[in-house]
Amino acid sequence: MNYSLNKITSLADCNTLIDLANTENSELEFKKLQQERAYENVSTGSEGIDAEIAAVNSEITGVELVLATMSDGPVKKEFESRLVKLNHKRFLLGERRERFGVIALLEKEFVLGSINQQLVESATYIAALNSRKAEL
Repeated sequence: MNYSLNKITSLADCNTLIDLANTENSELEFKKLQQERAYENVSTGSEGIDAEIAAVNSEITGVELVLATMSDGPVKKEFESRLVKLNHKRFLLGERRERFGVIALLEKEFVLGSINQQLVESATYIAALNSRKAEL
């Protein structure tokens, strides 16, 4: 972007703008670090969730088949309890998939890309300010 640097007429104003820009740049670097860590968590957390869901679904199917053939009694109660626990586990895995799945991964990639673009523009701005400072 072309900045109206010719409107800066004093070194003090230039130094103030450089200080502000450096502060903003530091904040962007910190945001980038936070988002990189969040991205790492999402990318490593999504591995294996689908396989785990498939295994739980398979186990649920097996328990349901066994339950259909059982007569009432304590063993059937145990299998019913196990089925409830498996359904709950499947629900929790679905929640985890939403937090650590493809959508979350792409959101983090977008945020990181945006921050990187801001850092590039920040560096351009700071360089332009330093150039104007040298002219003054």
